[in-house]
Amino acid sequence: MAMHLLDVTGAHLQLVTPSGSCLELIDYPIAPSSTFYLVIEAFADLGQLNFQLSVSQNNTDPDTDGDGFCDPTDNCPNTPGQIGSPCNDLDACTVNDVLNSGCICAGTFADGDADGICDLNDNCPGSGNAGQEDGDLDGIGDVCDQCPLAYGQEGSSCNDGNDCTINDVLDANCNCVGIDFDVDDDGVCDFTDNCTTTPNADQADSDGDFVGDACDICPGANGTVGWQCNDGDPCTVNDLIDAGCTCAGVPAPDSDGDGICDAIDPCPTVANPGVPCPATIYEVKQGIIATGATVRVHNALVTGKGEDGFFVQVKEDEPGYLSPYYSGLFVRTGLLSPLLTNANVGARVTIDGVITWTGWIELDNVTTVFVTDPGPIAPPVPIAVPYAQVITGDPYAFALEGVIVSLGSASVTATVGAIGEFTLTDATPYSLVVDDFLYAPNPTPTVGQVYASGVCAPGATR
Repeated sequence: MAMHLLDVTGAHLQLVTPSGSCLELIDYPIAPSSTFYLVIEAFADLGQLNFQLSVSQNNTDPDTDGDGFCDPTDNCPNTPGQIGSPCNDLDACTVNDVLNSGCICAGTFADGDADGICDLNDNCPGSGNAGQEDGDLDGIGDVCDQCPLAYGQEGSSCNDGNDCTINDVLDANCNCVGIDFDVDDDGVCDFTDNCTTTPNADQADSDGDFVGDACDICPGANGTVGWQCNDGDPCTVNDLIDAGCTCAGVPAPDSDGDGICDAIDPCPTVANPGVPCPATIYEVKQGIIATGATVRVHNALVTGKGEDGFFVQVKEDEPGYLSPYYSGLFVRTGLLSPLLTNANVGARVTIDGVITWTGWIELDNVTTVFVTDPGPIAPPVPIAVPYAQVITGDPYAFALEGVIVSLGSASVTATVGAIGEFTLTDATPYSLVVDDFLYAPNPTPTVGQVYASGVCAPGATR
């Protein structure tokens, strides 16, 4: 029996004769994925001989560079590839890189103009210029630059510095030039022309709206039809120049429908045509409504009256009562004002005036006092307070200003007879000056006189 090894073309490679019961191909290198044929020559039918065939590899030749060629057949055993194989020598200035006979990757230096500068880096790869001179710094060497003194080449975009040209490029003479942009041909370029489609070399603009008179629909108005404007009326919105060249707007909202638009209505949610905004005594005294505001205090109970004004207070049984604090208010009418005629103690009145700060909050510049209920109505129940809460500087003194209060036992410690004032001092001792703005005791109190209790009229703590 004999075994013949043939390659893929049928060429005879090796003859092997029997060795015991095995036929062996010894020391023959076989490359991976190669095709071979085995031809077995026998003296009898292989089936009758119980012939079995197995193929095995007893050993593997090394492939040091891992390129699929084992070292005994690899002409570059330490470099991937074979002699002549394409490679990359990592030099951008070479081309056609291959493994040479020394198994070194090498290419051909690319320098078309032989000036020592490879084509990749050469600013004139077709013209020798070892110095790489580039006067205009446009990346194109002077020896091959059509415009060595201008950045770019003929046809390159540029800027001629003229706002009245467009499509600026370098011309055949390397000058940056553009196309004049003047649609109406009046000598004024469109960029600055205030009538781009109507000739007007004089650029006359009577109303100063940057639209020339020659094309201005409204030459006497600052703007043209449809432009935003200001008609000077705070009670209009969306002001525009109309077809008649007049600035006009549409009526602004009037939420309460009192004929005063919200923009100038101090109380836009309360209808008060022709009268001040309504306010409560609490809102006035607590500063909820700012000083300087003109307000109307409605149906207030008069609790005291002097020569230049009167006091009003919220009574404990009327709607809107919150507490005795901040419930009293002084209304200054001016000395012997006719307005005092309607301000009788026990009557209810409505007052129009200006919230004013004079060391305390009061109504001043009063224009209206009219009676809503002549009464007489009983005064509010006095609130019992200690002397400490009504002396000047105590936080409660401000909240109780203009409120009828009840005080406990105290003695007279000083008098000022000429103006009817006297000083009371309690056991604490706290002192309180009592004046005769609303009431003058008769006879005049004397020092040492003791009062077991007393009711002070509004303002006595002022």
